[in-house]
Amino acid sequence: MPHISTTEMSHEEWLAKRKDTIGSSDVGTILGLNRYATPRDLFKEKRGITPPFEGNDNTEWGTELEDFCAKMFFKKEMDSKMSAGLNDRRIFRDNKIRSHPDNPWATCNIDRLIVGGVQPIILELKTTTSYAVKNWDAAISTAYYAQLQWQMFVCGYERAIIWVAVLDKKQFIRLDVAYSGEFCEKMLAAVKEFREAVEAGDDSKLPLEPADVEKMRPVEGSRVEATEEVLSKITQLTELKARNSSAAKIEKALSEEVKTFIGENEVLAQGERVIATYKLTHKNAYSVPASDYRTLNLQREKKEKKA
Repeated sequence: MPHISTTEMSHEEWLAKRKDTIGSSDVGTILGLNRYATPRDLFKEKRGITPPFEGNDNTEWGTELEDFCAKMFFKKEMDSKMSAGLNDRRIFRDNKIRSHPDNPWATCNIDRLIVGGVQPIILELKTTTSYAVKNWDAAISTAYYAQLQWQMFVCGYERAIIWVAVLDKKQFIRLDVAYSGEFCEKMLAAVKEFREAVEAGDDSKLPLEPADVEKMRPVEGSRVEATEEVLSKITQLTELKARNSSAAKIEKALSEEVKTFIGENEVLAQGERVIATYKLTHKNAYSVPASDYRTLNLQREKKEKKA
């Protein structure tokens, strides 16, 4: 399999190699699965319009903790009698930029390879937080899934494992991923279309996402004629804003009436049940002004437990 060793390669050289290829970390962006970058952002990077992404605190932590994640995978998965046939295998760091034999522009960097069986298994190592896990759109982020599928496509392997360290929970998530020819066929078609746009220097066929629009500088005095579809959406948006505004006004008026009724008391009750409290809240001493204020809190009625 074609590959280039990264053992003696500088970071700058590695970035230069990435510029003219499509790597596994690019695929999620091309498919519109990256929450932090759009296909047009990647287009500008590949065209040299914007500098390449060189990492941030999150990627730095991920790199520093990669060895730890690999050791924990070996300890908890491979060195266990419940390891699903991985006992006799070994983990190796893969210091290569691998290329697809028929599509040399399709490349990938693999974190680790599990060897010793009929065919190597790709091991992808990630670090994350429980907050990020809640935002995943599947068992793992679909962007991660696409990344693994691309790596298997480039290498010709049939199996991959993703091992994710959830740092704040001190937990690990493992998912085995099998190669999907159907997914890769659609993925490859999207990637080729993106490459054609980059080579032609024309991003007009790339999807325009809200994040792209937010970065645009409007042309002063320019106008665009509304379509029937947009007019319908404007009507819905106007109605929602009016409804929410009206509800907020009613809520404020009712709240003021309840506060006035409670007066200098702290608790509003109905027999033994507390309906609301209007207690004093102590402000942070550093806030301006630093005076205390009262907060109205409505109490939910507790439902009796069934015997």
